[in-house]
Amino acid sequence: MVPRPGGRARYGLAVPVPVPVPESLDVGDYFADVEEWVRRTDARVHLGKWCEDLDADDLRRMHPDCFDRFQAGRRQLDPEG
Repeated sequence: MVPRPGGRARYGLAVPVPVPVPESLDVGDYFADVEEWVRRTDARVHLGKWCEDLDADDLRRMHPDCFDRFQAGRRQLDPEG
């Protein structure tokens, strides 16, 4: 379940932050900057979205109660990963 904008999430206020990508930018560099911002601000990313440079420790810190469960489901649905 994803809380509505401004709704309450498990860890506080949920505020989705869309990150549009201009066609003229290199996606990898652009999202690397976004991921650095995520680390600095203790934000949480959607586990099904772009997480190229975030490692398992980053994601487990952001989602301590569900990351391992997410990984188990991902392995079950995509064993070749």
